[in-house]
Amino acid sequence: MNRFVFALTFLLSFGLILFAQEKTFEAEYTNNLNELDSKITAETLAFNRAKMDLIFQIHNYIDSTDLSKDKLALNSEEIRAFIPCVVDFEIIEKTWVKQEYYIKLKSIIDNTLLQNRLEKSFRIKEEVERILELKNRADKANIQIETLKRITKSDTSHKIKFQLQLEYFKNINVLKEVEYFQKGYLAYLRMDHDTSISYLTKMIDLNPDNDFGYYNLALNYSAQGNDDNAISYYKKALKISPSFAEANYNLGVLYAKNGNEYNANRYLQKAARLNHQKAKELLRSK
Repeated sequence: MNRFVFALTFLLSFGLILFAQEKTFEAEYTNNLNELDSKITAETLAFNRAKMDLIFQIHNYIDSTDLSKDKLALNSEEIRAFIPCVVDFEIIEKTWVKQEYYIKLKSIIDNTLLQNRLEKSFRIKEEVERILELKNRADKANIQIETLKRITKSDTSHKIKFQLQLEYFKNINVLKEVEYFQKGYLAYLRMDHDTSISYLTKMIDLNPDNDFGYYNLALNYSAQGNDDNAISYYKKALKISPSFAEANYNLGVLYAKNGNEYNANRYLQKAARLNHQKAKELLRSK
């Protein structure tokens, strides 16, 4: 084989390998508005439903490939919870016509990148648990939204419909809160900390009692070298959840970095009492 043919064969083979590493998924959804909907809620629901279809497709794809074979120590529910946190969902078309809101989404999956992001995400048990909690909250909100739609179709008084509207918006906001977290988490994995902070701030605006939102804001500020803000947001997370071991540990490490031995020991000891292994090791090494 001459050098040119060999080079061409190599390039074609390499190209096929790269091509095989990527797979494109698409999903669409048309949301028929009801009495409780506005254009904003219709778009939120349409996006959410199309995204759920994509998650289902991607999950089945992962399950059918080597990605889930002896490489990821994940169960099926955990994989579904993390897919929207590590995958891009691109809107490629959306239209608003009378009482219908149509949306079409696309995701391009790179096997290696997807595996790396999933492996990077499953490091800390408390983070996994909270992401699963967010998924479950979104699932419950979706069920409640469908229930409210059915109730609204029956004859109800003006007062009851007003109460239904409030409950409807409350559940829509849960979906938006989870969406902001997922986008913020993905931006953090990309090390796009400004974008991550922007989404996580929107998440906190919708739910000021979400300890995980403050915790992830602290992670971003710490990655930027802004220790003051990181410390502030870890404290906000711990004010809501004092037994958040990883937040206690990270805060202790930050205080140690800044020479505050009293607070460093205080939070590291709290983390150790919560059975945080790294905190125990760090205290033993002193």
